Amino acid sequence: MTPPGDKEILAVRASIRDAGMRSTPTRIAVLAYASQQTSPFTHSELVHAFKGRGFESSTIFRALSDFSEHGLMRKLDIGDHLYRYELAKADTLHHEHPHFLCTGCGTVSCVRESIATFTNHAAGLMSDHSITDVLFKGVCGDCLQK
Repeated sequence: MTPPGDKEILAVRASIRDAGMRSTPTRIAVLAYASQQTSPFTHSELVHAFKGRGFESSTIFRALSDFSEHGLMRKLDIGDHLYRYELAKADTLHHEHPHFLCTGCGTVSCVRESIATFTNHAAGLMSDHSITDVLFKGVCGDCLQK
């Protein structure tokens, strides 16, 4: 992971303040980390990534919770008792989208746009339902090669 530059840090600070929160070192680090991720991550993965940087596990957890409550991040519950987090912003990577759970190794990844478009079309056919999340389960390419 490449450390964020000055422009990125300023943008992260502004996002935190715009959401009505104080811009603390932990919050800045957590949101900067999230902005560089291409797939959802767990609290423990974040704690491991920040090992040796002086951030307490409970403070990181509170930052994730605060960001979820204020709409900066989405908290994903895919049914395996591990919450995962990802940015919640309206761009091509972080809008609401389906996820894929590998039943072999447990990794969660964001689903490609073409499959997400198909999923949105299928949801439109079910006008008398309210679909909140879509999760695909299967075996990832890495596990298939083992």
